[in-house]
Amino acid sequence: MLKTDPWLAMTMYFGPMTACQMRVLGHGVWPGAKQTIMTTWHRVITPFDSGHLQAQHQTSLINTLLLYAVAVAVLAWFISWLF
Repeated sequence: MLKTDPWLAMTMYFGPMTACQMRVLGHGVWPGAKQTIMTTWHRVITPFDSGHLQAQHQTSLINTLLLYAVAVAVLAWFISWLF
């Protein structure tokens, strides 16, 4: 299979294990097995893809920057308290 379809072979080797991998060659060949294997990652990631992630990312970025600002202010106060 590495010579006939190297992309499919690499996807089968490095990708997630699926039951349809046994239906690519040999007894009980299923014509849709190749398409199913090639779209496995897309089918896994799609349920987690939502439009709300971008807004949450911006909010978490603001929260992270605010946390760093507070940490720097506390560190500056602590250093001034020591000296």
